[in-house]
Amino acid sequence: MLTQIVVLLKSFATAQSWRRAFTAALLSAITFAPEGLSAAASDANKPATLRGPEAFKVLVGNTLRSVGDSKLIPTFRYFMSDQVEYRCRGWDPSGLARRDIRLHSEAGGCELLFVALKEGRLCESYQYEQCQDHELKLTFARRSDPTKVAEGEVLGRVTLPGTDRAASDPIDHDLIKGKFELVKGNGTIFPNFDPVPKPELLRPDTLPLSLHTQDFGKTLRSVGLSDAEATSKIIGNTMVRLGPDGKPDGRAGEYYGPDGRITVISIPKSPEGADLLHLSAEAAGTVFINRWKIENGGLCRTENDEPTKFICAVSLSLEAPEQSGDQAAPRYFAGNSGIGPRAYIAKGNPFGFDFGNSTRK
Repeated sequence: MLTQIVVLLKSFATAQSWRRAFTAALLSAITFAPEGLSAAASDANKPATLRGPEAFKVLVGNTLRSVGDSKLIPTFRYFMSDQVEYRCRGWDPSGLARRDIRLHSEAGGCELLFVALKEGRLCESYQYEQCQDHELKLTFARRSDPTKVAEGEVLGRVTLPGTDRAASDPIDHDLIKGKFELVKGNGTIFPNFDPVPKPELLRPDTLPLSLHTQDFGKTLRSVGLSDAEATSKIIGNTMVRLGPDGKPDGRAGEYYGPDGRITVISIPKSPEGADLLHLSAEAAGTVFINRWKIENGGLCRTENDEPTKFICAVSLSLEAPEQSGDQAAPRYFAGNSGIGPRAYIAKGNPFGFDFGNSTRK
């Protein structure tokens, strides 16, 4: 009888052990498959070496944070998609008050680059397309159970090797090299966005009497709005530039969020007639953050060169272009814009800026 009990207990333990192993393998596959991590990476004690498409999938949707001097602001490389990358360069915050470091980080912003994987090599577009000389390769060492890691927290450690580049070579084809922490999702303080927005201009319901009585001339007719009117029209909406056709070009904008942040973006320019996500962009774009506040009834904002100083020079006018067709409709023209000398108000948040749930935001 005792012998039978022991056999039964061993069988039960074996079955339980098999179930636990199967469950662990299943969870590992569910967790890592979307991120491109192979079965080898599921072993926390065994770093996995990944190459080409498999390595690229680990980067897409996640952030590389440089590992180095703890006194410096690290470099962040966030691969928002398989076509768009944020490159936020590290810097030395010494000399700044602690309360001002975040404001300077926001104003410093990030470059926006188009990226691609071609024949296993990582490529970036910055005035011209530059590709690594060798296949993308990384070593990933898992630090945490991915099922328990929140957005903005560390998944593990990534090592990207460099090549032995000759000192005389003026171009460094190692686009990324060194040791980084792999942060889940967007680990920067900057938002995700829609790279192909379709802004729609904000139009007035009625025209001021002054616009009806002005004489037509060769210049645009406009009337200034009060501080209260300007504030109500600007906050919660986006300033955009217009293209030659009088319509928003969808490449530059600044969104006055209700939380006091002004998100300013310039999407990289693509060749004439090509889609905005074409991989041979002419130059890098940018994304950064300024701040706004109401002072004495007027709308004030910070600028990049002085992110802690508010300038109370934001104004808004209603103008009626002397044109024919749909573009003759009145529109709101903003003064003191971060995207150029002439900016117009578009409805809401057409760029879809989303700061997500990262603890750094």
